[in-house]
Amino acid sequence: MGLVIIILGLSYGLFCSNYFLVKDIAVSGVKLLPTSEIHDRAFAVLTGPVWQLWRGNFWLTTSRRVCRELEDYQLLECRVRRHWPNKLTLIITEEPPVAIWQENNWYYLVDRLGRILQADTVSSTSSLPVIKNDGDHLAVDREITVNPALWSMILAIKEVKWPTGEPHNFVFNNNEPNSLGVIGPKGQIVKLNLQHDLESQLALWRAGQSKFSAQLSEAKIIDLRYGDRIIYQ
Repeated sequence: MGLVIIILGLSYGLFCSNYFLVKDIAVSGVKLLPTSEIHDRAFAVLTGPVWQLWRGNFWLTTSRRVCRELEDYQLLECRVRRHWPNKLTLIITEEPPVAIWQENNWYYLVDRLGRILQADTVSSTSSLPVIKNDGDHLAVDREITVNPALWSMILAIKEVKWPTGEPHNFVFNNNEPNSLGVIGPKGQIVKLNLQHDLESQLALWRAGQSKFSAQLSEAKIIDLRYGDRIIYQ
Protein backbone atom coordinates (compact mmCIF):
# COMPACT_ATOMS: atom_id res chain seq x y z
CA MET A 1 0.00 0.00 0.00
CA GLY A 2 2.80 2.36 0.91
CA LEU A 3 4.52 1.67 -2.40
CA VAL A 4 1.32 2.50 -4.29
CA ILE A 5 1.03 5.80 -2.46
CA ILE A 6 4.66 6.64 -3.25
CA ILE A 7 4.14 5.83 -6.94
CA LEU A 8 0.95 7.90 -7.09
CA GLY A 9 2.69 10.80 -5.37
CA LEU A 10 5.64 10.68 -7.77
CA SER A 11 3.33 10.42 -10.76
CA TYR A 12 1.33 13.43 -9.61
CA GLY A 13 4.50 15.41 -9.00
CA LEU A 14 5.95 14.57 -12.39
CA PHE A 15 2.84 14.91 -14.52
CA CYS A 16 0.46 17.26 -12.72
CA SER A 17 2.65 19.58 -10.67
CA ASN A 18 2.93 23.23 -11.75
CA TYR A 19 6.69 22.88 -11.32
CA PHE A 20 6.83 20.94 -14.60
CA LEU A 21 4.22 23.06 -16.36
CA VAL A 22 5.50 24.58 -19.61
CA LYS A 23 3.86 27.99 -20.06
CA ASP A 24 5.29 28.77 -23.49
CA ILE A 25 7.34 27.22 -26.26
CA ALA A 26 10.16 29.01 -28.08
CA VAL A 27 10.46 28.57 -31.84
CA SER A 28 13.87 28.25 -33.50
CA GLY A 29 14.93 27.92 -37.13
CA VAL A 30 12.04 29.72 -38.83
CA LYS A 31 13.32 32.13 -41.48
CA LEU A 32 10.59 32.47 -44.09
CA LEU A 33 7.40 30.86 -42.81
CA PRO A 34 5.10 32.85 -40.44
CA THR A 35 6.79 32.49 -37.04
CA SER A 36 3.85 33.77 -34.98
CA GLU A 37 1.43 31.40 -36.67
CA ILE A 38 3.70 28.41 -36.08
CA HIS A 39 4.18 29.45 -32.46
CA ASP A 40 0.44 29.75 -31.86
CA ARG A 41 -0.28 26.35 -33.36
CA ALA A 42 2.50 24.72 -31.35
CA PHE A 43 1.38 26.50 -28.19
CA ALA A 44 -2.16 25.16 -28.69
CA VAL A 45 -0.73 21.71 -27.98
CA LEU A 46 0.55 22.95 -24.61
CA THR A 47 -2.81 24.32 -23.54
CA GLY A 48 -4.83 21.30 -24.64
CA PRO A 49 -8.35 20.52 -23.45
CA VAL A 50 -9.19 21.75 -19.94
CA TRP A 51 -9.98 18.25 -18.66
CA GLN A 52 -6.33 17.19 -19.09
CA LEU A 53 -4.57 17.55 -15.75
CA TRP A 54 -1.27 16.97 -17.53
CA ARG A 55 -1.71 19.52 -20.34
CA GLY A 56 1.50 21.40 -21.03
CA ASN A 57 3.51 18.96 -18.95
CA PHE A 58 7.27 19.02 -19.51
CA TRP A 59 7.50 15.22 -19.70
CA LEU A 60 4.42 14.48 -21.78
CA THR A 61 4.72 17.19 -24.46
CA THR A 62 6.48 15.23 -27.20
CA SER A 63 7.85 16.16 -30.62
CA ARG A 64 5.23 13.92 -32.19
CA ARG A 65 2.35 15.74 -30.48
CA VAL A 66 3.61 19.21 -31.37
CA CYS A 67 4.78 18.49 -34.91
CA ARG A 68 1.55 16.72 -35.81
CA GLU A 69 -0.14 20.13 -35.61
CA LEU A 70 2.32 21.49 -38.19
CA GLU A 71 2.20 18.68 -40.76
CA ASP A 72 0.58 20.84 -43.45
CA TYR A 73 3.73 23.01 -43.56
CA GLN A 74 5.62 19.91 -44.78
CA LEU A 75 8.72 20.87 -42.83
CA LEU A 76 12.04 19.14 -43.46
CA GLU A 77 12.53 18.72 -39.72
CA CYS A 78 10.44 19.37 -36.62
CA ARG A 79 11.37 18.37 -33.07
CA VAL A 80 11.09 19.57 -29.49
CA ARG A 81 14.12 20.20 -27.29
CA ARG A 82 13.65 20.13 -23.51
CA HIS A 83 15.29 22.52 -21.05
CA TRP A 84 14.94 21.39 -17.46
CA PRO A 85 12.62 21.80 -15.66
CA ASN A 86 9.85 23.52 -17.64
CA LYS A 87 11.06 25.05 -20.89
CA LEU A 88 10.70 23.77 -24.46
CA THR A 89 12.11 24.90 -27.80
CA LEU A 90 10.60 23.86 -31.11
CA ILE A 91 13.42 23.25 -33.61
CA ILE A 92 12.33 23.67 -37.23
CA THR A 93 13.99 23.23 -40.61
CA GLU A 94 11.96 24.69 -43.47
CA GLU A 95 11.76 23.72 -47.11
CA PRO A 96 14.31 26.01 -48.82
CA PRO A 97 13.28 28.36 -51.64
CA VAL A 98 13.91 27.03 -55.15
CA ALA A 99 12.92 30.02 -57.29
CA ILE A 100 11.71 33.61 -57.41
CA TRP A 101 8.32 34.14 -59.05
CA GLN A 102 7.98 37.61 -60.66
CA GLU A 103 4.47 38.95 -61.12
CA ASN A 104 2.96 42.45 -61.24
CA ASN A 105 6.13 44.09 -59.86
CA TRP A 106 6.21 41.63 -56.96
CA TYR A 107 8.90 39.03 -56.30
CA TYR A 108 7.86 35.87 -54.46
CA LEU A 109 10.27 33.39 -52.91
CA VAL A 110 8.79 29.96 -53.64
CA ASP A 111 9.65 26.47 -52.37
CA ARG A 112 9.50 23.18 -54.31
CA LEU A 113 5.80 22.83 -53.45
CA GLY A 114 4.90 26.19 -54.99
CA ARG A 115 4.27 27.82 -51.61
CA ILE A 116 5.08 31.51 -51.19
CA LEU A 117 7.67 31.91 -48.45
CA GLN A 118 8.23 35.65 -48.78
CA ALA A 119 7.03 38.53 -50.94
CA ASP A 120 8.75 41.81 -51.76
CA THR A 121 8.52 44.64 -54.29
CA VAL A 122 12.31 44.69 -54.64
CA SER A 123 14.17 42.10 -56.66
CA SER A 124 16.43 39.87 -54.59
CA THR A 125 20.14 39.62 -55.32
CA SER A 126 19.80 35.87 -54.79
CA SER A 127 21.25 33.44 -57.35
CA LEU A 128 17.89 31.64 -57.46
CA PRO A 129 16.22 31.29 -60.87
CA VAL A 130 13.63 33.98 -61.67
CA ILE A 131 10.38 32.98 -63.38
CA LYS A 132 8.51 35.88 -64.95
CA ASN A 133 4.77 35.41 -65.22
CA ASP A 134 3.55 36.76 -68.57
CA GLY A 135 -0.05 35.67 -68.06
CA ASP A 136 -2.89 35.85 -65.55
CA HIS A 137 -2.39 36.57 -61.86
CA LEU A 138 -1.31 33.30 -60.22
CA ALA A 139 -0.02 34.35 -56.78
CA VAL A 140 -3.06 33.49 -54.66
CA ASP A 141 -3.02 33.48 -50.84
CA ARG A 142 0.22 31.69 -49.99
CA GLU A 143 0.93 29.74 -53.13
CA ILE A 144 1.49 30.03 -56.86
CA THR A 145 -1.48 28.30 -58.50
CA VAL A 146 0.43 26.74 -61.35
CA ASN A 147 1.18 23.29 -62.74
CA PRO A 148 3.25 21.63 -59.94
CA ALA A 149 5.51 20.10 -62.60
CA LEU A 150 6.97 23.59 -63.09
CA TRP A 151 8.93 23.38 -59.82
CA SER A 152 10.16 19.86 -60.62
CA MET A 153 11.42 21.10 -63.97
CA ILE A 154 13.24 24.05 -62.37
CA LEU A 155 14.99 21.66 -59.98
CA ALA A 156 15.83 19.27 -62.81
CA ILE A 157 17.38 22.08 -64.88
CA LYS A 158 19.69 22.96 -61.97
CA GLU A 159 21.02 19.39 -61.99
CA VAL A 160 21.95 19.12 -65.69
CA LYS A 161 24.60 20.68 -67.88
CA TRP A 162 22.67 23.22 -69.93
CA PRO A 163 23.99 23.63 -73.52
CA THR A 164 24.34 27.42 -73.27
CA GLY A 165 25.37 27.69 -69.61
CA GLU A 166 23.21 27.46 -66.51
CA PRO A 167 20.03 29.53 -67.08
CA HIS A 168 18.71 31.92 -64.44
CA ASN A 169 15.74 33.51 -66.21
CA PHE A 170 12.50 31.83 -67.24
CA VAL A 171 9.11 32.86 -68.56
CA PHE A 172 5.72 31.26 -67.94
CA ASN A 173 2.22 31.94 -69.27
CA ASN A 174 -0.80 30.05 -67.98
CA ASN A 175 -2.29 30.10 -71.47
CA GLU A 176 0.27 27.33 -72.00
CA PRO A 177 0.12 25.62 -68.58
CA ASN A 178 2.36 22.71 -69.59
CA SER A 179 5.16 24.88 -71.00
CA LEU A 180 8.18 26.72 -69.61
CA GLY A 181 10.37 29.15 -71.51
CA VAL A 182 14.08 29.15 -70.68
CA ILE A 183 15.76 32.46 -71.56
CA GLY A 184 19.31 32.14 -72.86
CA PRO A 185 22.17 34.64 -72.45
CA LYS A 186 21.31 36.42 -75.75
CA GLY A 187 17.55 36.45 -75.15
CA GLN A 188 16.92 33.22 -77.03
CA ILE A 189 13.94 31.31 -75.61
CA VAL A 190 13.93 27.50 -75.38
CA LYS A 191 10.42 26.13 -74.82
CA LEU A 192 10.11 22.97 -72.72
CA ASN A 193 7.18 20.64 -72.15
CA LEU A 194 6.52 20.19 -68.42
CA GLN A 195 4.92 16.81 -69.05
CA HIS A 196 7.98 15.38 -70.83
CA ASP A 197 11.29 14.24 -69.43
CA LEU A 198 13.90 17.02 -69.44
CA GLU A 199 16.78 14.82 -70.59
CA SER A 200 14.90 13.59 -73.65
CA GLN A 201 14.16 17.20 -74.66
CA LEU A 202 17.81 18.18 -74.21
CA ALA A 203 18.89 15.14 -76.21
CA LEU A 204 16.65 16.34 -79.04
CA TRP A 205 18.26 19.80 -78.82
CA ARG A 206 21.79 18.35 -78.92
CA ALA A 207 20.89 16.22 -81.93
CA GLY A 208 19.47 19.30 -83.66
CA GLN A 209 22.62 21.29 -82.95
CA SER A 210 24.73 18.68 -84.73
CA LYS A 211 22.59 19.10 -87.87
CA PHE A 212 21.33 22.69 -87.75
CA SER A 213 23.91 24.44 -85.61
CA ALA A 214 23.87 27.74 -87.54
CA GLN A 215 20.08 27.94 -87.74
CA LEU A 216 19.56 27.13 -84.06
CA SER A 217 22.22 29.59 -82.91
CA GLU A 218 20.42 32.40 -84.76
CA ALA A 219 16.87 31.35 -83.78
CA LYS A 220 14.89 33.53 -81.39
CA ILE A 221 12.78 30.59 -80.23
CA ILE A 222 13.68 26.89 -80.06
CA ASP A 223 10.64 24.72 -79.32
CA LEU A 224 11.36 21.25 -77.88
CA ARG A 225 7.82 20.44 -76.78
CA TYR A 226 6.80 18.05 -79.55
CA GLY A 227 8.70 14.88 -78.78
CA ASP A 228 10.66 14.01 -81.91
CA ARG A 229 11.02 17.31 -83.76
CA ILE A 230 12.43 20.78 -83.15
CA ILE A 231 10.55 23.88 -84.23
CA TYR A 232 12.59 27.06 -84.42
CA GLN A 233 12.09 30.56 -85.68
